[in-house]
Amino acid sequence: MFGVLTVVHLALGNLKDDAASLYLAVMSVIGVLSYAAAFLFIPITALETEAARWRQKLIGGISLIKAFLP
Repeated sequence: MFGVLTVVHLALGNLKDDAASLYLAVMSVIGVLSYAAAFLFIPITALETEAARWRQKLIGGISLIKAFLP
C-alpha cells in the first residue's frame, strides 16, 4: 500500500498544496481500494476463508446491481 500511495502522491504533484481536501480524499480512496484488493487477492493462509466469503458477497452485490440495470 505504501508503494501505491507513493506513486499516487508523485502523480498528483502540487495538488497537496493547491487543494488539500481533494488530495486527502483521493489518497484515502486509493488507500482503501489498495487495502481491499490486497485483502481479497493476496493469498494469506489465515485469511483464505474470510477473503473467499467477501469475494462471494461482492459477486452477489454486483449480480444484484446488474439485475436492476436496464
